[in-house]
Amino acid sequence: MESFHLLLQSKIMADPEFQFHWRCKELSIVNLCFADDLLLFCKADPHSVSVLKEGLEAFKEMSGLQANAQKSQIITSKAAAQQQSRIQEIMGFSIGRAQLIKSVLSSLHLHWSLIFILPKGVVVKVIEKSFREFLWRGTGIHKVAWENVCQPLSHGGLGIKNLGIMNKALIAKHIWQIATNQQESIWVAWVQQYRLKQHTIWSYNGSEGSWCWKKILKLRNLVRKGVEFKVGDSNSIKLWLDPWLIDGLLATQYPRGPRITGLPINSWLNMVIDRDTWKWPAEFHTDIAEIISILPTIYSGRQDNIVWKNSSGKFSSADAYKLFTPPTTAMHWAPLFRGPFITPRHTFILWLAILGRLSIEHNGITFPSFLRMYILQEMPVYLEGRNKI
Repeated sequence: MESFHLLLQSKIMADPEFQFHWRCKELSIVNLCFADDLLLFCKADPHSVSVLKEGLEAFKEMSGLQANAQKSQIITSKAAAQQQSRIQEIMGFSIGRAQLIKSVLSSLHLHWSLIFILPKGVVVKVIEKSFREFLWRGTGIHKVAWENVCQPLSHGGLGIKNLGIMNKALIAKHIWQIATNQQESIWVAWVQQYRLKQHTIWSYNGSEGSWCWKKILKLRNLVRKGVEFKVGDSNSIKLWLDPWLIDGLLATQYPRGPRITGLPINSWLNMVIDRDTWKWPAEFHTDIAEIISILPTIYSGRQDNIVWKNSSGKFSSADAYKLFTPPTTAMHWAPLFRGPFITPRHTFILWLAILGRLSIEHNGITFPSFLRMYILQEMPVYLEGRNKI
């Protein structure tokens, strides 16, 4: 990439008509490289774009490496809309709206979503509205409902994240950090000391706190679905105030439990464990007998542990997003959108056609249903042929 950079710089210096991208001239920035991704910058001017294209061609002749047109994208500002067709013709790359939403627009809200619960009015009325208008710009109508657009590709959507769900998945990390008592976070330590005090994040029911804190608390039931308690022999799980049983908090289900057993409300779970065996006071009492009937396995020789229900046992926003997303049905035609020869623009048109939202008109007659039927009918033949390549 260093040789490509020098080659590109030499061509730019030799061409006085080349125009840099906004605020890039002083530092002569025309290219950036991240891992295996290459970004090229210039003003949306056909001549300047041609210089970049010449640089790519020269690099191809020198090294034998070339840009994959099917995986490359052109991104222009709204002000350059009139030049898009000419720029696309020069570079031979596609302009993918769905890809721009995923890679650029979605990242704009990411920072704040990691910190705050965004109000629904901001997410739906402002941010998602701008996404919808960008995706369907020039069509006049929104051809597919946004909740369907946000479904995974395998389930009939475009794989664009639902911002409301994504915001919750990102904020869920804070609940996970509190539940696992990650003391390296100053915020977690402060919450434990001054907000929760003798309670856990699961049992706290105080009314004080900011609007954002109250919104975080409302997410606890969603997060709880992804959390599993592994009972060991340490003292990090609260007997009455942690949901170490599948059914939830014992303090809620059996409010008489502390009085019956003589174990205070803030007792640790190891108070009812003796040498890797459950040992409950008043075990013949009806309430205690019900608890004993659903006790989990004790992991001998291990410390208590809280894990996320995935292969690693660690929380991830991606897994939380899947957990919070309502279940949908996978589409049998999803394989059409996988493979090395997929181009974003073509798949977008194909997606509309399969959903019956792409109208082709001939002699005043539209054929969306016929087109959809033909594609689905020929799909097995196409996939079989592609697998033989």
